[in-house]
Amino acid sequence: MDHVLYSPSLRPGSPSIPTMCTDFLAIGAIPVPETVGEHLSLWAIRLAMLLLVLVMALELRGWPTTSPVVFVPWLLGAIAAFFHSLGALATFHHGSHAEAMKSTAEQTEELLGVSFAAGLYFNYVFVLIWMVDSLWRIFAPIRYARLPVTYHLVVNGFLLFIAFNGTVVFKTGWFRWAGIASTILLTSLWLARRNNKRLANEGLESTPVQSP
Repeated sequence: MDHVLYSPSLRPGSPSIPTMCTDFLAIGAIPVPETVGEHLSLWAIRLAMLLLVLVMALELRGWPTTSPVVFVPWLLGAIAAFFHSLGALATFHHGSHAEAMKSTAEQTEELLGVSFAAGLYFNYVFVLIWMVDSLWRIFAPIRYARLPVTYHLVVNGFLLFIAFNGTVVFKTGWFRWAGIASTILLTSLWLARRNNKRLANEGLESTPVQSP
């Protein structure tokens, strides 16, 4: 389950120099997936990231957060992230949370010089926040629509921060380039939306007030 933030360098009992690849939000490298479960786990998080970018883009284009066009892919993305975490624990760590914690600690110590097993819990928080936000949109849309802007800034900011680190900062190859392209896309949409709001506000301020 640590493949969202931290991934083990080696499989238990594997050779010291195996064939390696990188995984979502892995600070280092992980073994090349060998089983169907491992492949499904990795592709689940790739699907989750695709859906995250899609929904963020739709919202920046003005789609309501409680619209089915938005909340359906948002929920599917949260489910995919959940199954990635569950699959990573079941396949790469043989269902052992202790093994996942140990691998996380060893990997962070190797790369950062600090043993930080608690980094694994960022994975759980990431999936939990995404899932709760998704269900809230579906089961309490009116209340969700009334949430303050601060809530959306915190939640979306956290999810995007984790996703950016996993797809760009600690990533190589085509997935990094996909992460960079997604970052440019979302940034461009955000800037365009901000500029449109500014122009709209300027237009309202310049409109003369007619006397009754």
